[in-house]
Amino acid sequence: MIILFSGGAGGAADADEDGVRLAAEPADVLAPWGGRVALACRARPPTSSHAPQISWRHRKDAPPAPTDLLPAHDPRRSLLANGSLVIERATSATAGWYQCVVSADGVGAVVSRPALVLLAEAPTPVPGPRTVLGVAGSSLVLPCAVSSHPRLALKIVTAAASERRVYGATRHNFQPPTLPLNVTWMRGDGTAVRGETARVTISASGALELEPAAARDAGRYRCNVSLAAPYLTADTPAHVRFRLGEEIEVAVGTDSGLDSPPRFILTPQPTTVIEGSSVTLECGAVGNPRPEMVWLNNGVAIDLNDLDSRFYPVGAGSLRVQGARALDAGSYTCRAHNRLDSADHSTQLTVLSPPRVSIVGGSVVRARVRGDVTLRCEARGRPAPTVTWLEDGEPLTPNDHDIVLVDGDDLRIQGVLEVDAGMFQCAASSIAGDSVAALRLIVLPPNDGTLLNGSDSRQQFVVSKSKSKSKLHKGSKVRNVTLSESILNSLVSYSGVNTDFPPEYGDGNGADGLGLTATAYTALPPVSALAPTSVLDYDNDLDYVHADTGLDMDSIEKKLSENTSVSAPRSLRVVLTSQRFVTLSWEEPLQGADKITAYLVLYRAEGSQ
Repeated sequence: MIILFSGGAGGAADADEDGVRLAAEPADVLAPWGGRVALACRARPPTSSHAPQISWRHRKDAPPAPTDLLPAHDPRRSLLANGSLVIERATSATAGWYQCVVSADGVGAVVSRPALVLLAEAPTPVPGPRTVLGVAGSSLVLPCAVSSHPRLALKIVTAAASERRVYGATRHNFQPPTLPLNVTWMRGDGTAVRGETARVTISASGALELEPAAARDAGRYRCNVSLAAPYLTADTPAHVRFRLGEEIEVAVGTDSGLDSPPRFILTPQPTTVIEGSSVTLECGAVGNPRPEMVWLNNGVAIDLNDLDSRFYPVGAGSLRVQGARALDAGSYTCRAHNRLDSADHSTQLTVLSPPRVSIVGGSVVRARVRGDVTLRCEARGRPAPTVTWLEDGEPLTPNDHDIVLVDGDDLRIQGVLEVDAGMFQCAASSIAGDSVAALRLIVLPPNDGTLLNGSDSRQQFVVSKSKSKSKLHKGSKVRNVTLSESILNSLVSYSGVNTDFPPEYGDGNGADGLGLTATAYTALPPVSALAPTSVLDYDNDLDYVHADTGLDMDSIEKKLSENTSVSAPRSLRVVLTSQRFVTLSWEEPLQGADKITAYLVLYRAEGSQ
């Protein structure tokens, strides 16, 4: 028989049933260089016995980890009395990902969704057509599409016309930060495009439209995208104040007067936007007679004459989608037709929808020791978010054994322990954003009348003979290994009796000893547990390592005392393989190994009798 001695902290106390909660959490922020930024974080009003503590994490290039805590005193950032964080001056060093942590002693901890602080920078124009062939007297459209961060919405403030006022266009659960931009156009010689205001316009997407085109419009053009107030400041670096697009060569042919079918001079391109932002799908065509422009969404014609619609025509044939919603995603077809023929060109609009998470079954879940419990969560979003679980603000890694993800999003814990009590969060993440939802797990005593932390709190697990190596969990809250109940009835022969415990653990019966456990004792492994794959430090790293209970110890000890034909297992070793796992290994006894049908491992939790 092998004895593993281990101990650890108990589960969370049953304080306020709802646990610790966030009343406000930070959202993505667009900040001007050198500007002052506030990130909201507020805990539920504190209770008399468990006042919540608030701290912050920060990482520049990715959502922060538990080790990325901000110092208590930071000259660049200030913590307000309500828990919110103020960035005194936005720079490249203070931009990035932030997360608020709220904890309460005896209850647990929760974290906010990661919030992104972005510095305002002029986006890069997307390469478009290198040449455009127009016809005098017809419309001419030159695109100036830009690529920005997927969580940002863009607004061209120099557009000729403002957004149409549409009922319900801005009703969203989520409103992305909006970056205002100026768009100007220049000729190849560097002069700005001005001319007749009735003929030259800049659309809501930044495209240059000439209506009607003239022979003098031929030449080279380039768009200039720059930051607009209030995001253009004296602290803004020169290299991010503006961006230039590629040159477009424009040729303008003469109208022959002959009938001709529609011909596209500009076609809509695949576009991705965040929910709540607006987008223009550019399209232009020439022909004689002049083509009529029609738009279809997933094969169904859009009513462009509906003044209350969020879909309306702009310029010579483009389509504006105001306040895009998730349902607006799909195929869009620009159709140009006249009496001679028609021409179609389709593209895809993708609308990113930030994740939304909800807890199914209530925000408080109860489970009994040694029972099973499933924590249920629903996550939605486009694209489908990745779901992870947190326990007291730290990532919880499923192990396909006692902590398992089921049905994609739900978390199942098999063999609940006291130490599992605390705050759990379902976290959903995608390119469109992040979301978290919290629940509290309250652990109740088992139904069999066993007292938790009582006078007989010895824990044990059984390892079959064929498994000379067994993985256990080790960490601040450690899970148990659940083994087959059938093994409990197969304890026929064990290693010989040896009750000589090392002096540092007392005589085996005192408060500092292992208690009367019977059986052979195997010497403890070397002391060293400072890193994974090192040996467990029994003096300094005592923690819970336990599993099945319910064995008839009196019967087992009687059998052990009667059997002296099997010697003790040799070379017991405990190795930390990760934050949550340790591995037990040993060698078979020299005497009677063929008689062994199972190994029994006993240990005691710290504080038990």
